[in-house]
Amino acid sequence: MAVDDNQQPIEKHVSDAVSAGYDGIEIDAGEGSSLEQALHEFQSPSLAISHISEILQSTTKIIPPEKIGIRFAPFTIVDGDYLSSLLTSYTALIEAIKLDFPVLGFVHFAGARSFDDFEVTVRMSFDTFRAAVAFPDNVNERTSGMRFVSSNNYNPDQAHDLARTGDLVCFGMVADGCPDLVEIMRTRAAYRLAPVLSSRLAKIDGRLRQGKECSIGWDSERAERIADAMNEIDSFLTEFNGHGTTFRKSCWFSCAELGQPLLRAGAEISKFDSEFSEQFTPSPEQQDFETRSSIAYLKRILDSALLTTASAIGIDEILDHCRIYYKLTKHASPDQPIKIPLNPHTNLLTATITNNPGIRVYDFAGAIRKPGLNGTIIMGGTPLYRWSEGKYLPTFHEVIVRTSGSVSIEAVLNFPDKTEVPRPSLGQKGRSFFHDVEQIKEDDRAPMGDLAAVRDIIAERHRLGWATAPKCTSSDLRAAAAFKEVGLGLTIGPAAHRAMPLIDPQIRKIYDSLVTTHADSPGYEKFRQTWFEVVWATGDKAGEVLLDLKALPSGQTTVRRADFLDALVELIPPEIAHFGKRLVELVEERNGIHLGFEDGTSVVADVVVGCDGIRSKVKEFMAPGEYLETLPQYSGMYGYRAVLDMDTMIEAVGEHRARVSTMYVGKGAYGISYPIMRAQKVNVGLYILSNRWDGKDWVRPASKDDMQKDFGYMGKYINSLTRYMPDPTQWAIFDHPPISTYTRSRIAILGDAAHASTPHQGAGAGQAIEDAHVLSELLGDARVTETEHVVEAFKAYDAVRRPRSQRVVTSSKENAYLLCLCLKDVGDDEEKLRETFQQRLRWLWDIDVEEEAERARTIMLENTPSRLMHCIQTD
Repeated sequence: MAVDDNQQPIEKHVSDAVSAGYDGIEIDAGEGSSLEQALHEFQSPSLAISHISEILQSTTKIIPPEKIGIRFAPFTIVDGDYLSSLLTSYTALIEAIKLDFPVLGFVHFAGARSFDDFEVTVRMSFDTFRAAVAFPDNVNERTSGMRFVSSNNYNPDQAHDLARTGDLVCFGMVADGCPDLVEIMRTRAAYRLAPVLSSRLAKIDGRLRQGKECSIGWDSERAERIADAMNEIDSFLTEFNGHGTTFRKSCWFSCAELGQPLLRAGAEISKFDSEFSEQFTPSPEQQDFETRSSIAYLKRILDSALLTTASAIGIDEILDHCRIYYKLTKHASPDQPIKIPLNPHTNLLTATITNNPGIRVYDFAGAIRKPGLNGTIIMGGTPLYRWSEGKYLPTFHEVIVRTSGSVSIEAVLNFPDKTEVPRPSLGQKGRSFFHDVEQIKEDDRAPMGDLAAVRDIIAERHRLGWATAPKCTSSDLRAAAAFKEVGLGLTIGPAAHRAMPLIDPQIRKIYDSLVTTHADSPGYEKFRQTWFEVVWATGDKAGEVLLDLKALPSGQTTVRRADFLDALVELIPPEIAHFGKRLVELVEERNGIHLGFEDGTSVVADVVVGCDGIRSKVKEFMAPGEYLETLPQYSGMYGYRAVLDMDTMIEAVGEHRARVSTMYVGKGAYGISYPIMRAQKVNVGLYILSNRWDGKDWVRPASKDDMQKDFGYMGKYINSLTRYMPDPTQWAIFDHPPISTYTRSRIAILGDAAHASTPHQGAGAGQAIEDAHVLSELLGDARVTETEHVVEAFKAYDAVRRPRSQRVVTSSKENAYLLCLCLKDVGDDEEKLRETFQQRLRWLWDIDVEEEAERARTIMLENTPSRLMHCIQTD
């Protein structure tokens, strides 16, 4: 057990440890401990030695000295640098401890510096301290005396080598993710990361592969401390007389390696980086203590973010090949906003802390995002793109400085100039990358350089004016005479709602502008996050609420299909939409896919995505062997549908039931209602289980008597609705049996064409949106430039989307039985109903839609020939 000498007496800590059953203790005088701080504050080594002796003396009164150890961190950075007298100071401490406590258990010297997620190895020798402890060479002959323990972010091989010399080895943060560390040491296997950290690294990796920024967030305490440090930097730069222009001041600092102290003298900087030495501001010790402390604190935050990112993208193995420098910038208050042009950095990675809200990132999906001010912003640069051979796309961004001015600090990680850099994480141990700064900068600007194709994709996706590459074209071929309404209301769950802006921010904007929520009914704002209230339709509790189902954060959101479709049409260039094209033939040939239409026309396409609904002709041609087996099948239920005016609905069921989305559950049948059109109308559906559906038509006329016969036993609410629903017709509910694939070669199917579902959990449209998100991310990847790439994209889309969407089809059908109180093992049991409703919706909604797309991207890249995917072709 580690004991830190903080506010309570050391004896209290030791007694508590013994009472808790610990056999021994380690007194913590390491990095960040209050005891270490006290040691640094003593004016002379003798006072520090005396303080340590007093603590050990108090401790040995409670526990034998051979069961006591003490930990030091001699390489801690204090006031921006290592202690100038660390060797003599800590050697003197060891000698004093040996003299007064000769049988003390051990002295532990910790080298690695701990950051948020990882440790940084200190490249300084422990030999002086090891010699001071001076234990015998043959450990087995040792009967007394202190043992020497070291920790310095050792890998298994290093740990074994040290153990053979007689050292004891300690492990730090790596042990958190490796509960079986002993077995790992025995087999010399690789360390494992904690699952939470692995997931976070995967997200960082995925975003940088897409050319997006990453934001590593801060908690409130850190954010407050960062704000204070930035204010200090602002004051410092205001008085600073250094590099700059009329509107900008900047100064530069450097260090030899990530996590190490800033270089203090011009000569040191020149040795490290002669090319840029004149730009740097040497001797940070010339600044006052508050400024030095603020720079050091912000540097630590930036270093931590870069270390995490380096581990995420696999360059942690070559960090010793990298140089790092820090740029402090203050933009003065201009008369007009200043715009720094759209471009990626010419550095490997850049980490930024800023109070300027004007950073804009232009991604390869056509979205423009604002990273915000609540995290450290990480961006990939063009050297990373080149070193990874296209695996990591550069982050295109612009900076707008408003009239209020701004302050920022950047940490820039890059390879040394004119240097061969290995590529271990790419599996190319024998193939290096030559880093030439000037050549990269020149090529970045060249119209036909390595970056030209990437720039053209950004230009095309964002409709900018500097594209040079030819544009690709697409067509929307539809059987209808025009876009038109199909169906009634449309409800979207939280997962699909999150996916919309990832496809195109305008889609979400349109949806949100048309959406109806409970807040559209005055006085019902408290139901803003309610998806549906589940109400007993029959029985002793008829009319009572069984469950208030929440859909966080959006609640029930619905639009009228026709309104949503009309608005979406405006996003589609009219020249690519062709109507009256009913598909009658689809043949894949060497030169493309031949599509023949009922009107006698035909086209040849490189690839085809069929979104042609539940009776898909594309699916028929794509999978002829399975077509008959996967025709839509009757699901065992039919229903009645209507749209009622809100006033009529209130008259039928009362104001609360009319204005709050409701599911009415009963034996063998259920009803559903939810407001649409800003709560002016209400969508109503009544459904009943029935094993038979006679005839081939999916819709057939019915009468009020039919409705009464079907729902007469379903209680007052449903019976009242049957009286108010006009012109009743019966709608058979069909769904799709599972198909073995959503793609074949250069053809894919999406939405209802692939996985038509019943409406019983409101997920059919949402699944089509999730399909579109994954497929758009894959096809929008800048590395997808050839037909072969699209084939692999389709396969990856199928691998990720088919299992989930087919499970949704099954789950939706089961949900009908749940609502009809006849699902096996649930029935009408109140507690089981509540639990089952919640479990099903959590699975449906609590999915990371970005991670799903990244999983598909990983599959696509793993299965695509590296010669095609590792770089973007410009010819």
